[in-house]
Amino acid sequence: MMSKKFIIEITDSQIKFVHAIRRASQATHIISLGIEEIGPRSLSEISRKISNGTEVVALFPRRLTIVRVLAFPSVVEEEIRGMIRFQTLGLMPLRPEELIWDYRIVERS
Repeated sequence: MMSKKFIIEITDSQIKFVHAIRRASQATHIISLGIEEIGPRSLSEISRKISNGTEVVALFPRRLTIVRVLAFPSVVEEEIRGMIRFQTLGLMPLRPEELIWDYRIVERS
C-alpha cells in the first residue's frame, strides 16, 4: 500500500511545501521540498505537482481563517453537510464563491 501526501504552509510572503510518498513497510521518501515567494502563479505551479490520490494538508495563519463551532440535532451525514452549508452561508461575511469550507464532527450525543 502506498500513501502520498502534499503539505502546504502559506505565510504572508512564502509558500512552503513537502511532497512525500510512503510505501508499506518502507521509509517515507521526499519527492520535493521547497519554499517559493508568493506570486500570481505560485499556487497554480505548486498544484501541478499534486497527483490524483494525494492527500493534501494546507496550513494557514489563524488570522486568515474563520472557525465556528455549530451544534445540530441530526446524526445523518448528508443532512449535517446540508445544514452546515446553510449555516455557513448565513454566518460568513463573504459571498459563497469566495468560501472554501470543510467540517469535522467532534462529538456525537
